[in-house]
Amino acid sequence: MLFEDTAFFGMARTGSIEGKIRYPGLMNKDDVMSLRMDAGTNAYSINQFRINWMETDDLVIIPDAIIKIQRPGLLLRTLEEIFRKVGYRKLIYAQGIGDPYLIPSLVYCGISLFDDLYISSQSSEGVIFGALGKRKGVERDPFDDNLKFTEEILQMTSEGIKNRTLREMVEKFTISSKAVEILRLLDNRYHAQSEIGYPVRTPYLKANSTESLSRPDLERFRKYVSEQYRRPEAKNTALIIPCSAKKPYSSSRSHQSLIQSLGRMRDGIHEIIVTSPVGVVPRDLEETYPARFYDIPVTGKWSEDEKMMLKNTLSSFFSNNTYDHVFCLIKEELDFIEESLPESHTVIHGRIDNQEDQAKLKSEIARKTAWNHSRCDCRRESMLQMASYQFGNWIVKEIADSRILRNYNQYMFTNGGKVQLVFNQEKGMFSINKSFAATFVKNNRFVVSIDDFKPTSEVYAVGVTGATEDVRIEGEIVMSHEGEARGTGTAKMTPQAMVELNKGVAVKVR
Repeated sequence: MLFEDTAFFGMARTGSIEGKIRYPGLMNKDDVMSLRMDAGTNAYSINQFRINWMETDDLVIIPDAIIKIQRPGLLLRTLEEIFRKVGYRKLIYAQGIGDPYLIPSLVYCGISLFDDLYISSQSSEGVIFGALGKRKGVERDPFDDNLKFTEEILQMTSEGIKNRTLREMVEKFTISSKAVEILRLLDNRYHAQSEIGYPVRTPYLKANSTESLSRPDLERFRKYVSEQYRRPEAKNTALIIPCSAKKPYSSSRSHQSLIQSLGRMRDGIHEIIVTSPVGVVPRDLEETYPARFYDIPVTGKWSEDEKMMLKNTLSSFFSNNTYDHVFCLIKEELDFIEESLPESHTVIHGRIDNQEDQAKLKSEIARKTAWNHSRCDCRRESMLQMASYQFGNWIVKEIADSRILRNYNQYMFTNGGKVQLVFNQEKGMFSINKSFAATFVKNNRFVVSIDDFKPTSEVYAVGVTGATEDVRIEGEIVMSHEGEARGTGTAKMTPQAMVELNKGVAVKVR
């Protein structure tokens, strides 16, 4: 059985078996019986005298998945073991749990194949599946309708993997409380495993539920801001302000009003935006993903989970970044952040676009701090910070002496007349210019090693010999052969999948 992946999202994958059968997908009873016969001589993983999972040439089978799903934590531990020992070399088939209301979350966990046993059982009891849940009482056998409904869910799940919207689908499809339990367990206990395969960006980020707070892309950003971000040296006064509906925040009417009011005082002020679900956004990172690309229902009320997230992020941020004084211009609904602020802080209640509140803030800043009269190159500062976030702090020394130019409405780092990095505002990311690829190879960062050939439009997994651990799906990478830079592109697989698989596109070459 030959399979080829066409897209990945976290631990989820989609593709086809022998070019005909799509996965994630359903197997019928005949397929299941055939697998039982074929699997008899293959390796087993045995736990307490029970078969935990078994292998065929191309599949990992979880034979008692219908039992394990009653305790989702047990199923997730099994999946963790499978990924640790088998990786991406085989597809995972979970027996007996073809519940359409669980399928999106189960696919998100890494399961690719299901069967129609559950559908058949439910249909025999007169249960029919619908968009709002199950109902009973139909006179005819609803198996065909239920099968069609399940196939539609699988098709949408496959599309979600391809267009990188699977996470939103999983969060929306919460008819089953068990599906929510699976997602929460995965985010809390198996975050590291899930993060490795999570794209560096998605087309959009709609945070409509509590579960959105735990998205791996948001966790990545918060982790960087909490642990690695360092404030600009010249800005020794912090100003905490709320977010705006319009992104980037500085383009909104409210933020523009504050910016104009502060004028030259801003040269010594580090503006820090607090928001949900992102957390803490330094002004110099506001154009990156996810800070510029999220959307959330605004109610004016903060949930306890949101409060805890923001307080923890602020505490970590200020433990690594010290200021002479911290000012806040916030509404009273944000008072809960005070316990996370340094002792030298001043809170002013009000609106950032209110002239009286702005005047009060300026008066307090002038009274309690020494105004920094040095001119700030805010664009350069922001570009350096965004590059550090995307690639790591090591990149700063490589572009410290570079010029910043604007060409074709794009900002870019250049050195010696050669373009190094180009910032794509539509993506909130930098792209790596081919002339700068050798720098990444030298530092062994974001590198996919390939066989001895010249990359054209796509590099397939069969041509990949290795990948650094920092490679992420949809992230910028460089290709090299024995230390020689061969090109740049976008990763389409996890680093582990690139090495383990022989089929499928590993890199989209630019």
